[in-house]
Amino acid sequence: MILHLCNDEKFIDYAISQFKEVDDANNQFIVIISQSDYEIKHIKQIDKVKILVDSEDNFKKVCGDLYKYDGIIFHSLFMYFYLKILHYADPEKINLVWLFWGGEFYNHYMVRNKYIGKLTAKKNHTNFQTLKCKIKKPVKHLLKKDVCDIENNIHKITHIVSFQEDYDIIRNNWKINAKMLWYSYYSIDTTISELINEKVNSDDIFVGNSASFTNNHLEVFKVLKRMDLYGRKIIVPLSYGNNEYALEIVKEGRKNWGDDFVPLLDFMDRNEYNKILLESGFVIMNHYRQQAVGNIITSLWLGAKVFLSERNPLYKFFRNKGTIIFSVEKDLAQKEGNAFEHLTDEQIDHNRKILYETWSYQSNLNNVREILKEISNK
Repeated sequence: MILHLCNDEKFIDYAISQFKEVDDANNQFIVIISQSDYEIKHIKQIDKVKILVDSEDNFKKVCGDLYKYDGIIFHSLFMYFYLKILHYADPEKINLVWLFWGGEFYNHYMVRNKYIGKLTAKKNHTNFQTLKCKIKKPVKHLLKKDVCDIENNIHKITHIVSFQEDYDIIRNNWKINAKMLWYSYYSIDTTISELINEKVNSDDIFVGNSASFTNNHLEVFKVLKRMDLYGRKIIVPLSYGNNEYALEIVKEGRKNWGDDFVPLLDFMDRNEYNKILLESGFVIMNHYRQQAVGNIITSLWLGAKVFLSERNPLYKFFRNKGTIIFSVEKDLAQKEGNAFEHLTDEQIDHNRKILYETWSYQSNLNNVREILKEISNK
């Protein structure tokens, strides 16, 4: 039996469907909520999960049942509830699997400033904020060490589910000897669904995936301001993340492009969001860390010309796969006017073949089988 610990996020429904399809009886999902009156917003398959409030009593209940499971899959390590379980659990008795989302490491106070561009840091004073964190956090640890801190317990993880490139970065920074496994929530079949045979037919430009500093919007805007964009729309999703940062990006975008700047400020369901991607012939994701995987996969499938920063481990991942993908630093910033030439049908079909080999629904099920085989029967 495998225990899945997760919270109310849009990705979790994919995992429920895939793990339950492979082995319904031996995958139990527990969704942790912050308070008893919280209403589930994103998970649709409520009948297939158990909901627990984040409380000391429920923590003790989970710990009391822990060793009836062969393994725990932590869907991220953001919640303190998960970290307490990790601290309590004995990796000699149970497999402890970290399904890596990104922010658990890349937003950590000791490394996060590496992934924010200079313009973004200066405009939003993130260097100062991070410096304060760097000073206060270690002092706090000296005064009262938090035994559940991720750094103090990460060595207990037995398996990490991640990209190879992320795995290498984590191992180079934290003391961890976990085995790497591969799985993705996304599949072409379910994520793109009714648009699977469609191709982009638009000159509009899509920038970033959220209102987080790590999108490095201002660095992209600096490049785009030098170009004659011929009335193209600049579409920028800002519906989740830091509200103050979102307002700053809207202000900057309106100043530069007026009504051609289109911020997406309200949450959309997947189908509505995908239709906007279908109207975006050029997609710029200027993260220096792994982020926006679903956006990138969908955009590539639909035939967009996608630009990633060479500092992003995903750039290396896609290039190693043979995907036709472009560099923010070289193909956008240096080529300028030649940057916005559409992919040919042959290039789009080439990318689709590679994407389907990695992200088809059947590939996901095969990866689930491998994970369950690896972590069952401790």
